[in-house]
Amino acid sequence: MESHTQDQNIFLLTPLLASALNRKTSSKCPGSEEQKEMDRFGETIELQLKRYYCSGSKIPDELIAEVVKKCVEQEGYAGIISENVFNNEIVVSHQIRVEFQINILKTLILKLEKLEIYVPDSIYDRLGELMGTKDGEFVERLYLDETGEKVLAKFSESVNQLSMGTTGLSVWQASCDLANLFRLIPQKGFSRIVELGAGCGVSGISIAKSHNCKVVLTDYDSNVLKLLEENAVANGLIDGDKPENQGKVRYLDWCNFEDSDWNEPADLVIAAASSESQSFCLFTILIFSCMKQKPGKYLLMKDPQSPVVRLYSLPDGTFDSERESSEEENSDDDQ
Repeated sequence: MESHTQDQNIFLLTPLLASALNRKTSSKCPGSEEQKEMDRFGETIELQLKRYYCSGSKIPDELIAEVVKKCVEQEGYAGIISENVFNNEIVVSHQIRVEFQINILKTLILKLEKLEIYVPDSIYDRLGELMGTKDGEFVERLYLDETGEKVLAKFSESVNQLSMGTTGLSVWQASCDLANLFRLIPQKGFSRIVELGAGCGVSGISIAKSHNCKVVLTDYDSNVLKLLEENAVANGLIDGDKPENQGKVRYLDWCNFEDSDWNEPADLVIAAASSESQSFCLFTILIFSCMKQKPGKYLLMKDPQSPVVRLYSLPDGTFDSERESSEEENSDDDQ
């Protein structure tokens, strides 16, 4: 199945996502003008652009092309996106990375001018305002609700990808993709999640907010943990040391830890932008968990209907007949 993320290697979509997407898009009136411009997420071009812009994520070239095409076909559409995206109250009242906004506006203006399409003064004014502005030490990324009219979660990140000796103070594209993907997944089978290498907490906090579940955010760098807690507090997941808090921040170096010291049960464990070495650690943890089961036979299998790996206990005699048949065949071959 095709991945809806920027990075085709992050993960593949499951049948569960496809069914959720069908339910979402089928609620629209077939044949309507609104339906014609719906994308595979069931959203208008304008709302897609707004989501990417507010989250400070790389906007796909195809989406930029769709925006330009819409400006060509519909007179005044450039003014609509200027008002509803670039000059929207949500955008201007938050510290979205200045350089990112400038690059997007310059790209769009250049493409429209080349086609001799009218560019409203409000877009030029916004560009001029941004060019006279500088980012502070930290900027924000915004995760919008289903309607795109409210901020569901917001995150502070360092303006530098490498800061204080770590990359965990900046948001990675895979985190945005994972958070966005979970918009399509109905809350089914998980009420508490753990995020490994949470960094700024984009994936874990967004999923907790959109699915109303509890989350344990983990990382091992002290500066990252500080920012992670600030983001959790800013999004209402932590209020002091109350036991009913929706979120928790914990130190965890998941490539080097004793699971006997870890007492955080979870229905779902997530990780974004994992390196090969980190992926190997996850695999090792999975194997160790299997080895701690009682002696017997087990089957580890991906659930075909959900993004879950399940461990099944099998009866003692399972596969014995197959083994005996195989041994008999080998014996016949030797003769």
